Amino acid sequence: MRQAQVYRWQLPMDAGVVLRERRLKTRDGLLLRLRDGEREGWGEISPLPGFSLETLDEAQAALLAWANAWRDGEE
Repeated sequence: MRQAQVYRWQLPMDAGVVLRERRLKTRDGLLLRLRDGEREGWGEISPLPGFSLETLDEAQAALLAWANAWRDGEE
């Protein structure tokens, strides 16, 4: 049986990081865990604001759609 789990994470950055005149005080992302029988795999997505084409919310929506299709055997 296939299983797919998505976790959203956030790490605080005490000093912050300045990227393109924007200070990031947290780093946000997603973890994906896939299981198919005895096999297991992990993946990570963490779009960087101001650099990545997609936002974290857009990436999460796409990931959830893909993970559900994979779990249901459509991928």
